[in-house]
Amino acid sequence: MSWIVFGHTVVKINFHAFSKKLKYLFTINKPLSDFCHSFNIIDLIKPFGVQALLNASLTVDTFFLISKVINYSAFSGLLTSYMTWQMTNGSHNKFNTFWLVVTRYLRLTPFMIIAMCATILLPTMGSGPLWNEFVAQFGRDCENNWWINMFYIQSFYKTKEICLSSTWWLSVDMFFHILSVLVLIPLMKNQRLGITINSIIISCFVATSAFINITRNYPISILPTFPQVEEFWNDFIVNFFWKPYIHGPPFFSGLYLGYLIARKKYIKLTKNVSILAWVMVILALFTVLHAPYPLAIGKTWSKWAVMVYESTSRVIWSLSVSWIIYASASGHGGLIDKFLSLPIFIPFARISYAVYLSHLILIFAYMGSRRSLLFTDSFTAVSNPIFIRIVYLIFVKLL
Repeated sequence: MSWIVFGHTVVKINFHAFSKKLKYLFTINKPLSDFCHSFNIIDLIKPFGVQALLNASLTVDTFFLISKVINYSAFSGLLTSYMTWQMTNGSHNKFNTFWLVVTRYLRLTPFMIIAMCATILLPTMGSGPLWNEFVAQFGRDCENNWWINMFYIQSFYKTKEICLSSTWWLSVDMFFHILSVLVLIPLMKNQRLGITINSIIISCFVATSAFINITRNYPISILPTFPQVEEFWNDFIVNFFWKPYIHGPPFFSGLYLGYLIARKKYIKLTKNVSILAWVMVILALFTVLHAPYPLAIGKTWSKWAVMVYESTSRVIWSLSVSWIIYASASGHGGLIDKFLSLPIFIPFARISYAVYLSHLILIFAYMGSRRSLLFTDSFTAVSNPIFIRIVYLIFVKLL
């Protein structure tokens, strides 16, 4: 969740309006070309070491794969399948599609309503040089379109005027949750049939993602797109990233993984095979995170290369994370399993949903009320008070 908060902090900061380097243009006698990096944010995205941090969009797919909400939290692929097997004991006669959807709705909606109310009231609760730019429209969209969120169709209808942009995830996840019935029921009746249907659905999502990407000539994810101009946001983000196309494979990979763990279907692996698998997974994760680096330093890729990366990177990412979960559950996790099983992570999991829905409100309020300038460098977002403040509020809530 901290990774998501960091990514949104980087994306939402208006470096053009707050750059101290921009101010220097009016105080020293140097040409504009010496300061063009202030507009391109090169200082922020160029270092190789920050690529993993800036590729925060992959965290979304980790949540689609595994996410579970305790109290104010949300089931996703793995936990949808796992909890279904726990409650039905694998019997399709005990499975109730209606209650699957209703319980999901009742889990997600209460805090979403609270977050939407806070968004509507936010414009009246502060002021600043850019308060109207950052906050006013933010509130108006919720005033006009809050009811769309109640039906969880905000990723499909009036997405450009979405109420609280982070709720796109809830809309897509609800869509997947309903679609998962096409896999869960057959999987209970016939394992081979369920696996086949699940594989077909994943393949359809990958093919759709690849087709849309290459026909519309989209770039690679969000990383090399700073600054995010309105035309790009309204096209790539609204019409592609906030849709189910590229996020289907992680969810349905998690769906099958949850089935394996619930049924304890573990393959016996030798120590050498386990080590080899860990090495391959680490290399895969590193590659997915850092492959777009050439774009950050001004290189270009063909549209076919972009299509291949964009349609497969999240599949590779989800399969790699799946191995970490599977290995930990089957006794091959070693120190990583012990670390991830520490009780300290339980309270963080319980508030992750609340933090996800509320952190954008804090970011917009902070940027709208800000009256001082920023340095544009690789560590601005990490050292930025809004990021630190959100992390601080997380710890306060835990206490």
